[in-house]
Amino acid sequence: MRDTSAPDAIVIGGGIAGAAAGCGLARRGLSVVLLERETVAGVHATGRNAAILRHPFGPPSDLALARETARVVRDGDLGAIAFHRCGSLNPVSGEAGRERLRLELDALRALDVEAREIDRAEAIRRVPLLEGTEFDSALLCPDDGVLDVHGLHQALLAGIRAEGGEVRLARAVTEILTDDRGVCGVAIGDERLTSSRVFDAAGPWVDELAVAAGARPLGLRPCRRHLLVTEPDVSVDPDWPVVWDVASPWYFRPETGGLLLSPCDEDEFEPCDCREDAGIIEWGVEKFVRLVPGLAELRVSRSWAGLRTLSPDGACVVGPDSTLPGLFRVSGLGGHGISAAGGLMRLVPDLALDGETTLLDAAEVSPNRGL
Repeated sequence: MRDTSAPDAIVIGGGIAGAAAGCGLARRGLSVVLLERETVAGVHATGRNAAILRHPFGPPSDLALARETARVVRDGDLGAIAFHRCGSLNPVSGEAGRERLRLELDALRALDVEAREIDRAEAIRRVPLLEGTEFDSALLCPDDGVLDVHGLHQALLAGIRAEGGEVRLARAVTEILTDDRGVCGVAIGDERLTSSRVFDAAGPWVDELAVAAGARPLGLRPCRRHLLVTEPDVSVDPDWPVVWDVASPWYFRPETGGLLLSPCDEDEFEPCDCREDAGIIEWGVEKFVRLVPGLAELRVSRSWAGLRTLSPDGACVVGPDSTLPGLFRVSGLGGHGISAAGGLMRLVPDLALDGETTLLDAAEVSPNRGL
């Protein structure tokens, strides 16, 4: 067992981002202590997500991280993680939509991610509920699907422990401590924990903690998003792909005999344990009925909401903060933390220990990119 009274690295936040960062650092030989404010890790964004591993239509960094996550799951780097490879189908409309699809195909193929364009008729054959929806064609990615988030999250936390690190629950970091050289540890109420490396993966609280310590604010925005689950329906095929329209936007996928849907609402919130809003749920149902008429007869059985943290330019924030030596940011995943997790396990130690990575363009995700 390594000595963690003064660890090589402190990770703030036990969600998927912090767990992935901590696991990657521990596997590279660092003594790691992960601090989670809740009594159970992953109860906020990680525990309230759509469980989708998906590649297309995001910044290049998102694509690279998702590709690495798919490899980690496929190769069993974290043991057996359940994954339903149902694919994703992404409808597009108009010339602008088709041009975006063509650019996305080029990016996917450049990274050897299988993808192809299918016409409207084939898309409807695959998902008959799309019959009344307006679109021209769709991007199909066969290797996307639905991932066991709990299994992935627990495997990452277990990876920290397996390397002698610690996961400490009910330990809310109240302050990132500094001295004349930069970061020197954290405060947990009256308790102090010393380290010259602090990895801020505190989700919606990430900017709040960093700015209080003297770092530059990055303009990260916690935004609420709702998820709805419909009653079981015999017309829903559990092998349908994830269907995601990024222009409208909305998405749905099969779930327990019905569908899991999101109207992709994006209301800015203060960091909190957010709850669903009946008015937003009603608006979301109306949106789906209008844009996907095939859903008109399905009835919502349950719903929930969670915060997703967005950066100003849409790319995640991963890397050392130049305004405060020793502070490393892991945030701004924009609701795609599950798709990014396996990639973060490699990216964080690459940038923290080597100062470079071949996984993606580090400048695109750097906290110092001029947000």
